[in-house]
Amino acid sequence: MNESLTQLQQAITQANITQCKLKVSDILDWEKLINQLEQETTEPIKIIKQLIPDLASKIAGKNQGEIIDALNLILTKRDFYQEDVFKAIAQVLLEKKPNLIDCNEEELVRCNRLLLEVSFPQLILKAPPPYTLKPIASSRYWQPTEPVILMVGEGVKPTIRHGQDGRLRDDGLLECEILQQEEDIFLNGFSSILGKIDQIENNKTGEHIGFNTWEEQPWHPFLLEWEVEVFPLQNGCNHGIYNHQYDAEFITGNYTLKENEPELSLQYGKGAVLKAANVYSGRSILTPHAGIKLKEKIEVYLKKQLPDEAKEYYELNLSEQEEAYQKRIQDWYKDKPNSLTNLDQQEKIQAIQAWYEQKPCYDPSNPNLIFTNLFSDQKAKDPIYTAIRAYQNLLSLNCLSQALGGFNEALLMHKQTLQLPIADPLGFNDYQPFTNEIKEMVQQSVRSAPEPLNDFNPIRSGVMKILRLRLVDTFGQVKDLDIRNIITPEQMTTPGSPYLISLPPRLVQPARINFRWLSAIEGEQEMNSHPATTPICGWILPNNLDNSLAIYDNQGKALGSINQLAKWQAAPGENTVITVDKIDDHLQIDDHLQKVINYIIKQGAEFLSNFISALDSGLENIDPENSAQNQGLALLMGRPIALVRASLNLELEGLPAINQDWGVFWQDLRRNWRETDGFEKVKFPIRLGEYKQLNDGLLGYWLEGDDGSLKDVFYAPQSDLEGVDHSAIKFHNANNPWHIDLNLKDPATLLTMLIDPRGKVHATTGILPTKSIDIPPDQYQQALEKIEITFFSAPILTDYGKINLALPDEVGYQWSWLEKEKEQWSTADKIGQTNVNAIFSGKQEIREGWLKLSLKKEPPNPNSPNP
Repeated sequence: MNESLTQLQQAITQANITQCKLKVSDILDWEKLINQLEQETTEPIKIIKQLIPDLASKIAGKNQGEIIDALNLILTKRDFYQEDVFKAIAQVLLEKKPNLIDCNEEELVRCNRLLLEVSFPQLILKAPPPYTLKPIASSRYWQPTEPVILMVGEGVKPTIRHGQDGRLRDDGLLECEILQQEEDIFLNGFSSILGKIDQIENNKTGEHIGFNTWEEQPWHPFLLEWEVEVFPLQNGCNHGIYNHQYDAEFITGNYTLKENEPELSLQYGKGAVLKAANVYSGRSILTPHAGIKLKEKIEVYLKKQLPDEAKEYYELNLSEQEEAYQKRIQDWYKDKPNSLTNLDQQEKIQAIQAWYEQKPCYDPSNPNLIFTNLFSDQKAKDPIYTAIRAYQNLLSLNCLSQALGGFNEALLMHKQTLQLPIADPLGFNDYQPFTNEIKEMVQQSVRSAPEPLNDFNPIRSGVMKILRLRLVDTFGQVKDLDIRNIITPEQMTTPGSPYLISLPPRLVQPARINFRWLSAIEGEQEMNSHPATTPICGWILPNNLDNSLAIYDNQGKALGSINQLAKWQAAPGENTVITVDKIDDHLQIDDHLQKVINYIIKQGAEFLSNFISALDSGLENIDPENSAQNQGLALLMGRPIALVRASLNLELEGLPAINQDWGVFWQDLRRNWRETDGFEKVKFPIRLGEYKQLNDGLLGYWLEGDDGSLKDVFYAPQSDLEGVDHSAIKFHNANNPWHIDLNLKDPATLLTMLIDPRGKVHATTGILPTKSIDIPPDQYQQALEKIEITFFSAPILTDYGKINLALPDEVGYQWSWLEKEKEQWSTADKIGQTNVNAIFSGKQEIREGWLKLSLKKEPPNPNSPNP
């Protein structure tokens, strides 16, 4: 890694040196520059002519290239800067006196370029800013969350001694009594103070801090000790009697990735688990965070749904309501409690509930109906009322929660424990470099230690059973919880078993989906923010009038079309004909557009017809949310499709986890590899695109071969045509959505995709969060505006020598007529209007050609500095 960074830094340094060198185009006024060099008008110019003796002869020849080469020699001169000459004119630009003797080459060249610029003010362009190597965040790795235990009831209720001192005050501070007058303890002793304390106690009603009679030992649980048993899926797992390797189909053979579902679903009949003793235990610090967080979310919801201003209340903005009902709502809203803050006080939330129960309800047959008169099931359907009731229950609900800390580590045969940092204080000096190297490599990975007695489960699956839960309080008291009544969320419920908790399949080790655009110019290079790395290789525009495909390069220039016979036709209006085998010669990008064109032509006319139908069907299911922002020409006339490339693979953070068993470790010592039970070879399904999710822009894709060629099948997950079948096109299949099976060791799979660039492309694997990528609008908007649409029009009957056609007006665009005669193209920009009255007195002629719609060219502004 360090060597690669060094090489990259060297390349950046060389690029910075190169861009500092003068070019002919950097000189703004050559005549003035030569005059100043000839006349030696300034001290810096005298120094330049002294350092380059033959500069005078080059100036006399007035050869711009030779003068530039001579001036560039100044950039490497360490004695160019002379303080008495440059201090006055360059002190504003130079932060400090330059040290050109000891500086590196890049600093020398950049400083001398700056000195040249100040030597010839307003005659030399400023050098571009230098390139710098900056780290940027890559895609994050994801680790599965550990199962969370939420405990409610009297067993987790802490005494009021801890953490509830501010419960009697609105500001949450401790309630204290302040004496109204000073007492002299030295004169009166404590008797007067004790008397006042007795007086306060006798005058108080209800609960008050400072006067409580303890009737039991304080109980304040803070630690959860847990013990669970995991039963992994039996089919293909690594705990077989004679085989301790995962089957490559462990996931794909037991689970399926259903349409538009983010999670894997267990296949029918594949739920058998291994009856092995995979027992894990650990400890977790408890927290009341779950209840606190839920209350905060309810407060935010209520403030949004019940705003302070009545005019912002949603029911007052429903136009279909009757005016009389609107008036009742307005009158009711006037009585709303002033604020929805500090709702954690029972009387405030009760006031909100009492007010809401008086809300008028719309019923034409009963104009006086209010909310409190509704049936219980009707009230339960009101989300605001449900939120109010839920908040009330939370105020009296005793709950503690925490994840099973260390559960993921335990599955990887690790235990969380404190360890000493790596050091060898008594070692010899010769061994210290080795110790320091190991310390640098390990860094913070000393938070867990091997646990060789656990079972190795790097892929979480199957079910889990809770064996024991024990609470420990701050004084060391313990309380075992009753685990017979466990409620699980729907996703983790095991059918037919109330005590088994289903574990969705997950990679225990942190992992990620690498789904990235590839540059159309550099091939395997990933796209970045620079426009030169755009992933768009070209554009395809289906023409349903003649069942053809118009082809454009990635800048929006027309190259030609594939007609309904699957034959190539050059674009009209170009005297230079681009043949199908020479397309890549006219492109400044890689040859992927050429490969797609060759593929379609090779498949033939039947494929082309089905292919266009698949694209049209897919476009009907795509409507990106930002489509209104892009009003390019092609969007007005049709739906342009971008041809892009991407790479896809799964990646672990670091090396694969290893089996820490003592027996396995003994075998590892006698071989040159570590045992992983083959979990990195297990295949996981990855689904591209989301069916009828309007913001997903993927129309279809090809898998690429090792040589970059397109494989035979085009996958169209958005196309749901019925009755259309072709062996080279895989249409949408609801029962078995198309997916790519990859394992953690597979190299990146390269894809050629057809997308609506305004939408996102989603990659879903079921074991990691869905990954979505999109193309920034500045990478394609200009190309969309440049796309020119041509329509073959023949025959037309028009006045002799004129083109008169009835055409719609498009703001900002203009129509033109293209016609070919004797192998030469001619363009007519003026198209007249047709006469609606049938008049045949003049000469008429029949013509054929192409109508073209393109951006209207604005006339040059005579006041512009560069007309």
